[in-house]
Amino acid sequence: MNSIIHPDLRNFSGILKIIQIIIQVNLYVIFNLSSTTVWLAVSKVVRGGWNG
Repeated sequence: MNSIIHPDLRNFSGILKIIQIIIQVNLYVIFNLSSTTVWLAVSKVVRGGWNG
């Protein structure tokens, strides 16, 4: 049983690490390069929805 589960878990944790790195990079880009655009969009949605 272990010989079947362990490679899958190793693979899965590796995939999770890659996803985590991608998310961190995306957050870095959003907050450092596009923070103004993001906050304008967020405040617009908060005020009146996508159409307002």
